[in-house]
Amino acid sequence: MVRTILAGAVALIGIALLLTEPAAAATRIEVVVNDQAITNYAIDQRARLLKLTGTPGNVRSQAVEQLIDEALQSQEAKRANVKISDSQVDNAFAEIAKRLKLSPGNFSKALSQNGVNPQTLKDRLRVQIAWGQVVSTRFRSSRSITEQDMIAQLRGKGSDVSKDTDEYLLQRIVVVIPKSGSRSQVSTAEGTARQLRNRFTSCESGLQLAAQANGVVVKSAGRRLASEIPEDARKRIEETQVGHLSAPARTDEGIEMYAVCEKDTVRSTEAAIQEVQSEIVSEEGQIFSRQYLRNLRKDAVIERR
Repeated sequence: MVRTILAGAVALIGIALLLTEPAAAATRIEVVVNDQAITNYAIDQRARLLKLTGTPGNVRSQAVEQLIDEALQSQEAKRANVKISDSQVDNAFAEIAKRLKLSPGNFSKALSQNGVNPQTLKDRLRVQIAWGQVVSTRFRSSRSITEQDMIAQLRGKGSDVSKDTDEYLLQRIVVVIPKSGSRSQVSTAEGTARQLRNRFTSCESGLQLAAQANGVVVKSAGRRLASEIPEDARKRIEETQVGHLSAPARTDEGIEMYAVCEKDTVRSTEAAIQEVQSEIVSEEGQIFSRQYLRNLRKDAVIERR
């Protein structure tokens, strides 16, 4: 999702962060979307963010349209009872910071120095993640993609219906943080995660070490093809050597890591099918998303002041 939101913009942000602009002024309502207000402050902030990512043209006009779309998307997500956790947003924000070779804290500071409240980007990320879930659910319920469809597409592309893929034996390790955890508890959990990663050199000894640590839960994740692992975790697992722990990620439960106990290359029809399924969902899902949003706009009450 983050790739979709800011594709191609990371380098431009890196250059633009060298510049500094003044902060926005007082607020007033400029647009109302189905009784949801959009203020001039929100528009100014979004325009600054668009300018920072190198967006050409009238960024203020584009900011208005973008915020109208997001108001409709967030309203639809609320109707669908889709809720995005702070940890999901923080992970997406941290991923962008990582691409810029910055820590999340330094990325926030750089945005602020350019007159962009970091919350502006986080709000956008939250809506886009929620909208992605809404579209995915609605698309899958309206479009049944059969195995025959996927095999036909593979053969139509001249591809083999099976392919080599990585298969992992995984253990999921969570350093638990209470939902209302204090800064001290978070800091302690982060320290525990660092110590485990440093001392984890094999699954045989490392899993025992993790199981004995205070506030740590170890769960078997079983054997998984790479294509079966959620994208956010897959990248961390692929970068991890056998016998070691993946980079940590914050979740609703606490700090999550994966122990990579085995890694093999296998020939799998399922892997090829899942790959082409992702392509079909991506291509047709984007068309579905645009039509979905057009329909929401058509039925909305949008008042520009």
